[in-house]
Formats: sequence, structure tokens, C-alpha cells
Amino acid sequence: MAATSSVTHQGLDALPASRTREFVRGLLIEHGILEPLDLYRAWFDQRARQVPDRLTNPTHRAVIRRYIRWNHQRRMRQLDPAPQGTFLRSKQAITVAAERLNWLTDHDIDLATLGQDHLDVWQATGPSTRLMADRFLVWAIRTRLASIELMIQRHHRGISPRMNTPSSPPPTSPCWTRLPQIGPTVGTRSSKT
Repeated sequence: MAATSSVTHQGLDALPASRTREFVRGLLIEHGILEPLDLYRAWFDQRARQVPDRLTNPTHRAVIRRYIRWNHQRRMRQLDPAPQGTFLRSKQAITVAAERLNWLTDHDIDLATLGQDHLDVWQATGPSTRLMADRFLVWAIRTRLASIELMIQRHHRGISPRMNTPSSPPPTSPCWTRLPQIGPTVGTRSSKT
């Protein structure tokens, strides 16, 4: 960097990625040496270039590139500057989408023949971050890459078999003990009305 006559964002980008490089960039922007830059969008663009390389299927690489370009990068360009929350959600969404597409490849399923049973198995066998796949699924349905009947199942409290076993004791926290006991008259009308 010291060998060049001018300092630019492109020159900094040519250096190895590190926290130090980004710290120096921030200092140069703060002191007016470099023009302001939408850092979250720049970081997302840099990460987005790496995601297709993690996919093993060439067709899925093309799908993820389209998803990134037309869903996430387009939205980030509309926001000036892109907020941190948008950056973090978009980063997580493309990570989960790539994981989803790799799972499809591993199970010899393509996006066009993806069924709800496949989607349910994938969702049930992984972490809760797989709920972020709904963003990719909505986009895939809208672009006619996947069936319109597909949906990510949301988890609702109290429906898990493990949580609702008859052998589990009732809650003992003070807020539960203060609730009135509900008897057999719930849902019946009073004769005075």
C-alpha cells in the first residue's frame, strides 16, 4: 500500500482480508482520505462471491448466484447505506440456502422435484437456523423453480411431544400458581344474558 501514490478502496481490497485492513479502511474514511463506503454492502458482496464455490452442483451454483443478485444485493442497493440487520439476515439466509442446496444434491433431489416430505426431513434434522430457508423458498417459488405447495413449518411452543408428555410435572413458578383454576363451565353462557 505504501508503494502506490494514492490510496483507494480497490487497493485495500487487493490486500489479504483481515480485521486490520478493515480498521485501517475505517480510519482512512473517518479522516476523509477515502470516500465513504457502504461497508455492510461491501462485506456482503465479498462474502456473496465465495458462497457459490461451496456448492457441488453447477445448476445449484447458478441458482444461488441468481438468488443473491436478485433478492439480496438488489435490496441492499435500494437501502443507502445498508443497515447491519439487513446485512446479518442476508448473510445468514444465503448460508442456509447454500446448505439446503447441498443437501438436495447429496440426496439426488433437484429443486423442481422437491417435495414437502423432503423439506420436512431437512428441517427436522438440523438447527433452528434452517427456518431462514423460508426466504430462499419464497424466492424459488416466485421464480417458478420450486412447487407452490411447499412451506417451511414454523415451530410453535407447546406442540413438541417432548414438551407435552403427561409425565411432566405442571409448572410451579409463582405466575402459574396465581392463575385461577378453570372449571367445567368454560365456554358456557350465563342464563342472565
